[in-house]
Amino acid sequence: MAKPAGLRHVTASTLHAEQALPVCTMECQLGDKCHKYASCETSGGTCQLITDPAFETCKSCVQECEAKTDSNPLSALDCEAKC
Repeated sequence: MAKPAGLRHVTASTLHAEQALPVCTMECQLGDKCHKYASCETSGGTCQLITDPAFETCKSCVQECEAKTDSNPLSALDCEAKC
């Protein structure tokens, strides 16, 4: 039986489409907000990452937050909330 396809969060602004999803946690990560603009569609037996144009806007905003908050997770999350 094939495992469900879906998105895997890699870094604050990187998503990968995969056939087998890892176990999800309740841990909040920078960039999670952008996931609503991405999906995974199975085509030809492989999972393809599909993004809405808003994904790139969100991704850029999150990257700016990450850069200007100097690895301060709380400040970065506060900034991301405004994206």
